[in-house]
Amino acid sequence: MTLVLDEEMTDKQLTKQSHFIFKGGNPADPVYTIYVSGLDIGDEIAAYDGDIMLGAIKITSENEFKNELPVFSTTINGKGYKAGNSIILKVWDNSTQSLIPFGFTMIDPYNEAYMKNTYPEEDGSYSIIKFTKGVNNIENVEEIISIFPNPSDGIFNISIEGVSGSIQVKAFDIHGNDYRFFEIEGTRNITTQQLDLKELAAGVYFISFSGKDINEVKKIVIQ
Repeated sequence: MTLVLDEEMTDKQLTKQSHFIFKGGNPADPVYTIYVSGLDIGDEIAAYDGDIMLGAIKITSENEFKNELPVFSTTINGKGYKAGNSIILKVWDNSTQSLIPFGFTMIDPYNEAYMKNTYPEEDGSYSIIKFTKGVNNIENVEEIISIFPNPSDGIFNISIEGVSGSIQVKAFDIHGNDYRFFEIEGTRNITTQQLDLKELAAGVYFISFSGKDINEVKKIVIQ
């Protein structure tokens, strides 16, 4: 009997999240499911709509269909995802105990997966997403995002070229604490905007860019 209880507790520890703490959603309302591959066992992934966490899991298997991330349109706290808004994902790396940049590819082996970078209109949609750690996700080589100077004293210039539509921009630290959230209206020409983070302590931070055609994270350093 004791052995069985120990095994049950071990299973709970294996699946319990330590970084992304999601308080739950209502499965009776529309749910979008993401099946995750390419991450390591022990890593964590969370889905957001803006600043609202919509679901989170800890990776427990090399089989993507056992890494099932339900994303809720209604959470315990109320509002969930809104159809048509950009899908924002964050990855917590278990080995470094930090948020990391990543690239991803949506795949459709059965010709029925949801393949857009915005939250779906229909209930029951699913996506299969393969992640690649440590790289920025750029689907079009003509799309360029640059941040300069980097490192800096806290004043950064953001230059975006070849990305149209609304782009959600967020500055956060390695622990996932958010410091800025704003939107840039991109064009196929060059769009620039200054970001003032001079009140932050020296260290490493990240800037995420999420929109209809892009999902990218860049590292910045404040000296």
